[in-house]
Amino acid sequence: MKKEQILTELKQLLFAKKLNIQEVDEINRILQSCYADELQPKKKKIFLINFLNSFWNYDTSEYIQNKILHGQRIGRRYCYEQIRMIKYWKCFFSEDKTIDSITPEELVEFERFLKRITTQHGNPLRNETINNIIKCGKGALKWAVKKQYIPHNPCDCL
Repeated sequence: MKKEQILTELKQLLFAKKLNIQEVDEINRILQSCYADELQPKKKKIFLINFLNSFWNYDTSEYIQNKILHGQRIGRRYCYEQIRMIKYWKCFFSEDKTIDSITPEELVEFERFLKRITTQHGNPLRNETINNIIKCGKGALKWAVKKQYIPHNPCDCL
C-alpha cells in the first residue's frame, strides 16, 4: 500500500471519529520512520568534469563572482589556465564521475597517473604542473564542501 493511500485512509478514519488525534500522530510518526528514505530530498548528481568547467568559468561561476563581490582579485587568464588543467582530470575520470563518489584512493592514483604522463617532447610533467593540476580540482572540491554538495574534500589526503 502506498503512503498516500495510507494517509488518505487515516484521514477518513479520523473524520469518521474512529481515531483520536493522538492515535493519528502516533501512526504518522511510525509512517515517517518507515518512509524516511523516501522522504529525504534526492540529491542532484553533480558530475566532476562539468562541475570543474563551470567552477572555473569566469563569466558564470558563483565562486568567481563571490570572490569579485568581496573585493578579491581573480583574473580571466588564471581561470583560463585552470580550465586548461581540466583536460588532465578528464583523461583520468569518466564523464559520469560525480563529485560525491571521488575517493582519496582515486586521487592518489590520479597523482601517480600524472607522474607517468609525458609532454609532446617526451619529458615528464614538471612537479609544478602536477601541483597546478591537482590545485585546479582541490579548490573546486573545497568550494563544493563549503556549499554542502559533498561532506568532505577527498583532496585533503594530497
